[in-house]
Amino acid sequence: MTAPVPYQQTFNFQQDEANAVAGRSTIRTAQLDTELANIAATLAGVLTNRSAIQRDDLELLDKIVKMHTLSPEVIALCGSAGFTVHDPVVWATGIAYPVRDMVTHSGATYVCAAAHTSGVFATDLAAGKWLVMFDPASYTASAIVNVPAGNITSSNVQAALNELDTIKAPAAEAVGGSHVRGLMASVTTNQSMTIAVDEVSLVNPAGRGIVRLVPAAIVCNVGNVQSGSVANGRDQTSIFGANEFIHFFLIWNGTTLASLASGSPLFPTLPPGYTHKAYCYTARYDGTQVIENCWVRGAWLYRGYPQQVLTNGQNISPTFVDCSAYVPANALAFRVEHNGSCLADGSGVVDAVCHGLHISSGSPYNLLSQLIQGGVAPSAGVGTGLTIYEHPNVNLGFYYAWAVTTGGPGSLYSNVLGYRCPNGGE
Repeated sequence: MTAPVPYQQTFNFQQDEANAVAGRSTIRTAQLDTELANIAATLAGVLTNRSAIQRDDLELLDKIVKMHTLSPEVIALCGSAGFTVHDPVVWATGIAYPVRDMVTHSGATYVCAAAHTSGVFATDLAAGKWLVMFDPASYTASAIVNVPAGNITSSNVQAALNELDTIKAPAAEAVGGSHVRGLMASVTTNQSMTIAVDEVSLVNPAGRGIVRLVPAAIVCNVGNVQSGSVANGRDQTSIFGANEFIHFFLIWNGTTLASLASGSPLFPTLPPGYTHKAYCYTARYDGTQVIENCWVRGAWLYRGYPQQVLTNGQNISPTFVDCSAYVPANALAFRVEHNGSCLADGSGVVDAVCHGLHISSGSPYNLLSQLIQGGVAPSAGVGTGLTIYEHPNVNLGFYYAWAVTTGGPGSLYSNVLGYRCPNGGE
């Protein structure tokens, strides 16, 4: 049986009166609301007091009954077994205690094992003059024996729980981890970005999460002069290098949500007092140490302008195109814009195909449609049009093979448009 549900007023009669809700009586609504509020306060106090003495299964809380609260009948029952509850029940020095007298000391209950006049309790206990009947300290988790099994080696329950917590923490990070929802970010200046999210789930180094709703956008400035890791700045004193990827995080210190830029996509150095982090996205410094123009929506970063990674590609065998300068290693996928062109033959016919555009050299397939055209001017240039393809980030690049079977030389041009960041968003 669970605890009673606290009373909560369902209707606001004054508000109903102000809104002219149909079906109302002529009762004085302000007074009625006051009475209901008083009832709620009283019930809340009753429930609070009840929880101090009773468990949800209707049993009394452990250690709630004290010796001096026992009824005469219970004391008589104890006496029938030869035990006597001493009056006063709390142990005191200089008292003549007979055998089987019961007292309490420091929260524990003891029975006299040898008649004596009390001196120092610890000395009397060590001499065997008292035997413990009940000691709440014996019921703590650290005092309960645990039999080691499996990966748990501790010999008491508390240590076993601590050990289990340590074992499961990395799993919590891997399974749950941080994530952001409704992420929108853009370049504010050439050294700062504005970050806005609807919801963020942050984790600490042990993998424990905390969810915070984000009410306002946060600006992260990566170009300020600073010392060490600073909230809404870098996690290092020195500025980032030219053409370096910059990883942006949201961080939490228990009261304040801030941003942080780091050279590490996994382990930023948090500012003093900050305990939780959530990875958001990765942007890039250009060759002049300016944040490249970009927009982030959900998990995708869209470049302000395409970055060409292949110019005049004419290889007929699978050839690797390296995109690592414009795609970070932690990206899940990236989008590339492909555009092929070639010349018609003397009869105005062209037959060209781009094989590959694949993640490995051993399994090419057609991506750009085969061009078979007639009726164009002899030797006229023919283009395939733009084709945008999403490549899984297996090796920070792709393979292509370009073949022209009819017509003049052909070539392929490819530009990186953006990439998907592992932030748990959409």
